[in-house]
Amino acid sequence: MNAPAVLMDKAEARAAISGLMGAWLRARPRGCEFCGVELESIADLAEWIEWCLQLGELLDPRRKGVPAAKVFCAGCAMGARNELLTGEKYVPGPNDDNCPF
Repeated sequence: MNAPAVLMDKAEARAAISGLMGAWLRARPRGCEFCGVELESIADLAEWIEWCLQLGELLDPRRKGVPAAKVFCAGCAMGARNELLTGEKYVPGPNDDNCPF
């Protein structure tokens, strides 16, 4: 059996996700789903885009399903990634970057 062909490399995937998310932010502004800070540009989503690119490598192959489709800011990236992978609840605190409270 032939190995599956790779349709695009990570740089092309990064550009595609960035373009899609840029259009999404212009059409439907929203906040980080963990701390609520308003996401205004692709720079705010850089960590989330990298998460999308690494997701297949990070998931336990025995896991059923994929993590919740939550978008996070750069300030919440570490805690959000952990919550999405392990289910351990992340609540941003006042010492976290970008925390609005």
